[in-house]
Amino acid sequence: KYNLISGKIGLFVGKFIERKRPLDFLKLANYYKKNKDIKFVMIGDGELMKDCKKFIQIKNLSNVSILGFCNQKITRDIYNITDVLILPSEYDTWGLVINEAMSCGVSVISSTQCGASYDLIKNKNTGFVYDNKNFKVLLRKFNILINDNEKIKKYKKNSKLLISKFTYSKTIDSINRILNK
Repeated sequence: KYNLISGKIGLFVGKFIERKRPLDFLKLANYYKKNKDIKFVMIGDGELMKDCKKFIQIKNLSNVSILGFCNQKITRDIYNITDVLILPSEYDTWGLVINEAMSCGVSVISSTQCGASYDLIKNKNTGFVYDNKNFKVLLRKFNILINDNEKIKKYKKNSKLLISKFTYSKTIDSINRILNK
C-alpha cells in the first residue's frame, strides 16, 4: 500500500522534539517543494507536531507526509521504499534509526552528533555526516545523493552490507574479549 508513494523518498523517524530537529527536515523538504519526484515522509509524534504541521501549511508543502507514530512492521515497510534517512539531531547517544534503516538497505545522512554516525556512516560509501548547525551542508549532501541514482543504489547496497556485519555473536565476542582482558 505504500507503493503509492512514487519517486525518491527522504525519511525522518523520531520524536518530534527540539533536539531531534524535525523542522530542519521540513526546511529540506521546502527546498524541493517544486520537485514532484522527491517526497518527504515523517514517522513519529511529539510536542513539535503542531509546529511541523503549521510549517507545512505555511510553506504549502504538498511533498511531505506525516504518518505519526507507526508500529515496527509499518516502519520497516516504509524503510523498504526509502532512499535516504535524514537524522538531523543535535544530540543522540546512538541513533538506533540508523541501524534500522541500514538493515533495510537505506542510505543515511546524519548529524555528527549521533553516536552511530561514527561507526556506521562511511562518507561516500553508505551516506554522509554533517554538523547539525550547518543546514547548507545538509542541503548539499542531500543534493549530491538524491540527484544521482547510481550513487543511491550503491550507498543503499553498501549500507545493508555494512550493517549485516553487526551481529549478536560479534557483540557477545567483543564483550567477552573486554571482560577477559
